[in-house]
Amino acid sequence: MKKLLLLFCTIGYGVLHAQNPVVEIRTSGSTAITSKASLHALYTTSPYIPIFSQASGTGIYSQEGLHGEITPDASNPKSQFIGVVGLGKNAPSLGGNGAYNVGVFGSGKHGLWGKSSESFGFGVYGDGHTGVLGISNTGGIGVQGISYGVGLAGSFLGNVAISDRLGIGISGNIPDFILDVGGRARMRSGGSNETSAGVWFNNNANNQLRAFIGMRDDNEFGIYSQSMAQWLLRLNVNIGSICSYSTITNCSDMRLKTDITPIRGSLNRIQALNGVNYHWKKHPETSLQTGFIAQEVQKIFPELVETDQEGFLSVNYTGLIPHLLEAIKELQGKNGQLETRLSAIEAALNLPTGTGK
Repeated sequence: MKKLLLLFCTIGYGVLHAQNPVVEIRTSGSTAITSKASLHALYTTSPYIPIFSQASGTGIYSQEGLHGEITPDASNPKSQFIGVVGLGKNAPSLGGNGAYNVGVFGSGKHGLWGKSSESFGFGVYGDGHTGVLGISNTGGIGVQGISYGVGLAGSFLGNVAISDRLGIGISGNIPDFILDVGGRARMRSGGSNETSAGVWFNNNANNQLRAFIGMRDDNEFGIYSQSMAQWLLRLNVNIGSICSYSTITNCSDMRLKTDITPIRGSLNRIQALNGVNYHWKKHPETSLQTGFIAQEVQKIFPELVETDQEGFLSVNYTGLIPHLLEAIKELQGKNGQLETRLSAIEAALNLPTGTGK
């Protein structure tokens, strides 16, 4: 077959040269191809690489292998801007082979830009309401969301599985745990008591749900036992009351304790306390309360009063039980002494036993 030579010249603009299966476009101007076609500016059925570019230089567009811009009109409103689109069946949108990196940039509303500094790495950047995804061959994955106005900064649709550690809000630090969150997290309800906000915990074999911690309803936060089908502990977030399904015990094994000494003088100290009724200032609508004034308890039983970071006092009411027990024992001892004296007086007066009781 004879060689085909096609030569088209335009001074200052371009040269089209074809020989065998190779087509070259050479230009001495700023634009190699200009098209005003109403359908396709350039169309190819090549099974290999439809468009290949080797760009170089330091100009504004000199380093771009492929650049696309679309001007809006009546048939193509601004909300449908698309800079570059790649469609393929059963093929990835972007890929890298060997030591080469792949990048695509679109200047429309749904922009796409890929950049990688490592072999086999790729990145995707969306300058609209999508986010940023970067994956490198070292195993690192970065996701960032960019949004304008009140739109979402980034979201996933469908199931997402992460096999390694995930850091959220940790300002670029490497996560130390499977889930490493910087600051407060928020659990949302599914809209009913059965789908309330909270966290389920599995057994070690990961084949059973064991416990749930979260909201029971709009008013109570608690711990739920799957095996017992019962809320074991409920905290009312409106009034602060706590309800336990079973007993609450304190660790009290002697092997855990040191410096053990008996309690003395509990009766006099208990008598110095004053029980009071009251309402909370912040929530006067709550029911009538019964208790002590922490400042008074602190003067008599300082070991039973704690001070928080804001200076407010709290009382260990359970710690009063041993003192109440010892006070009762002191009273019982005094009653025994009185009974002995009374019996002696009755015997001296020759009265029947127990007359003065």
